[in-house]
Amino acid sequence: MSGIKTDEGAESRERLLAFMREHQKTMGYIPSIAAMARALGMNTTGVRWHLQKLRELGKVDYHDGAMSKSLRLRRGA
Repeated sequence: MSGIKTDEGAESRERLLAFMREHQKTMGYIPSIAAMARALGMNTTGVRWHLQKLRELGKVDYHDGAMSKSLRLRRGA
């Protein structure tokens, strides 16, 4: 091992962000978690995991307990 830690999920998160941006731009709202999963070939648990990581990175925001209803892209995301 080289000792270099890579973020294997970074590409998936970027695809997720791009899909969310495009959907919001064309439809006027953030897609549902189920729609994100279908479009990206993921399961909903994976989408939720990536959304939590994006929240930790400051790229999305939502109110605890209501992720699917209060999801928002943050400026610059």
